[in-house]
Amino acid sequence: MLTIGLAGFLQTIVMVTALESSNRDHAAANAAARAVLEQLRSTTFGEVFSRFNASADDDPAGGASPGAQFDVVGLRPLPGQNFAGAIRFPATSASPEVLREDLVDPQLGTPLDLNADGAVTNADRSGDYRLLPVVVTVDWQSSRGQASLEIRTILGGLQ
Repeated sequence: MLTIGLAGFLQTIVMVTALESSNRDHAAANAAARAVLEQLRSTTFGEVFSRFNASADDDPAGGASPGAQFDVVGLRPLPGQNFAGAIRFPATSASPEVLREDLVDPQLGTPLDLNADGAVTNADRSGDYRLLPVVVTVDWQSSRGQASLEIRTILGGLQ
């Protein structure tokens, strides 16, 4: 009887430890994603897309242009990936410097009239957007397998 009770107690300790680790990982992912959103909001609105997209070709002169990926302290990226965090805009991987309002992406809420001219077109809106859909994701390898966190928002500003 004592052995059964001790086994149950040890199993509870293992489960609590795993849950604490999972909670710690989610807290780190959430803090990192929210910090990135704050960084996006504190950047000059007209430069957000060019500073944080997946292309270095359109980075503005002066100031930091971190790009579309970021590290999260304490989390292991998924196998084959260098970073746990990513920022996504309405752009394709083939042309990451082109902001597309006609791109169909339910996560981003597009198609969407990004320059508020009353029409959704296939033109590049990287120079005249007034709305900017953003998805910030953190994907990591936890002790229990793959884990993910996603935050979606639409930034807005006057130009």
